[in-house]
Amino acid sequence: MADQQENAEQQQPGGPQGNGKQSPIQGVFTWVITLAIVVGGGVGGFALAQLIAGAGPKNAHAQPAAPETDVFAPGEQGAGPWQYDLEPVLANLDEPGVTRFLRVTVTLVMAPEMDATKGGEFLKDKAPLLTDFVSGYIAGLTLEQVRGQNNRNRIKREVQDGFNQVLFPDSKPYIHNVLFREFAVQ
Repeated sequence: MADQQENAEQQQPGGPQGNGKQSPIQGVFTWVITLAIVVGGGVGGFALAQLIAGAGPKNAHAQPAAPETDVFAPGEQGAGPWQYDLEPVLANLDEPGVTRFLRVTVTLVMAPEMDATKGGEFLKDKAPLLTDFVSGYIAGLTLEQVRGQNNRNRIKREVQDGFNQVLFPDSKPYIHNVLFREFAVQ
């Protein structure tokens, strides 16, 4: 019977004394840990919200660097992005033993900082470079690499990055988006 009583006392939260009280140091330690978790969660949540919203400290006096051409106008009030259509591009896919090709028609969504008239002329002059880039890019793709929405979105991003690198190598990118009006594998 004495053994059962000792086992019951040891299983109680306070140990063999059975009083269930914590020492003052343990109570303070618990509050410090709880406070640290709450503060850390708040700071992390705030940082995540700023990251998602794209906000953060910005220098209001900074001007974006523009290439040294006259196709860029200061940001006009009410001017928004504009579009430029390229000619369709047809290229063979990298498929051994089978002739497969991709026909793609690209529309560029340009930044409002670029004047639509002068920028259109600039892009018209550079159109052979852009179609050559697309043709070469497509020639390196396989049929599996062009199937599905995820691959199509990846191709759009990579073409956009390539165009910005070809047209604006030392400045901010002025092509905001690449749209495919036609994307046909045959």
